[in-house]
Amino acid sequence: MPANLTPQYLKAEEEFKRASTSEEKLSCLEEMLSTIPRHKGTDKLVADIRKKIKKIKESDEKKKASAPKRINLFNVKKEGAASVALLGFPNTGKSSLLSLVTNARSSVGEYPFTTTIPIPGMMDYEDIAIQLIDLPPLSEEYIEPDMFNLMRSVDLILLVADISQDNILDQMEFIIGKLRSVKIELVNNKDIAGAGSPRPCVTYKKTLVAANKIDADNAPDNLAILREFYGKDFMIKEISSSAGKNIEELKKIIFEELNIIRVYSKPPGKDADFTKPYVLKTGSTVMDAASLVHKEIAQNLKYAKLWGSGKYKGQMVERTHILADKDVIELHS
Repeated sequence: MPANLTPQYLKAEEEFKRASTSEEKLSCLEEMLSTIPRHKGTDKLVADIRKKIKKIKESDEKKKASAPKRINLFNVKKEGAASVALLGFPNTGKSSLLSLVTNARSSVGEYPFTTTIPIPGMMDYEDIAIQLIDLPPLSEEYIEPDMFNLMRSVDLILLVADISQDNILDQMEFIIGKLRSVKIELVNNKDIAGAGSPRPCVTYKKTLVAANKIDADNAPDNLAILREFYGKDFMIKEISSSAGKNIEELKKIIFEELNIIRVYSKPPGKDADFTKPYVLKTGSTVMDAASLVHKEIAQNLKYAKLWGSGKYKGQMVERTHILADKDVIELHS
């Protein structure tokens, strides 16, 4: 039986042949496995792909076991409702922004490369906490490869651009190109799928641009230039981390760009608990929320009552009902 392999599979296969690292090879193999047509004609191919994945993973484990123990300073534990990486050139104001909106105290200085390791902090937004991670600045010199792995793991990239610099376009071009060279593609929230035709083995990261130092004399002109060239590619919010300008607006945009919602649980006959919302992805259903509340409740769930979304006042909804931010649900099993 002919395999009838899809174009996406064939692209991933070509990328696999060119891949040089085990991480790239695994990414391509997993892409091939997810896009290959499933029928008798591809059974052997599927088995072969799985063997290759297993072999690479086992080889990596052996290397890790035999290699000297190394502390990975870029292994930051995820906390909070979501994680956001602060990325930018030296002296763009990333560290001062982190110190302003979180409980972290990243080193702030007028000299380049003040931040040398990732510094995490928790940013409060209404009733949830969002993790911000100040990354070491990018430059044309050496960049620690582990930093790219950390970028791949976060939910959003906050690219901090210094619009007091007249070479702002050169900086943007370098950052986008550098990440593209390691198969990280910065995209906006609407284009997360890569304009409908994602490249295989590429990590697409939602990206928001914070145009910092808006209070500089030449900033308005540079902001206009930045919007002209990149306004269609990214959401751009002008701020001043030193003066605290537009910071609350930026926090709101970060929340919106994360594509998450908050849902509150209301036990039958009791008041809703508004202190600790359940955080879900936009588009999640009542069943998704029930799974977070309690597995047994989710397994036996019959229906739910819903308050919120501007029109629901305790109406009965089905398990497949799509929830909105700040909905209150009462689960019945």
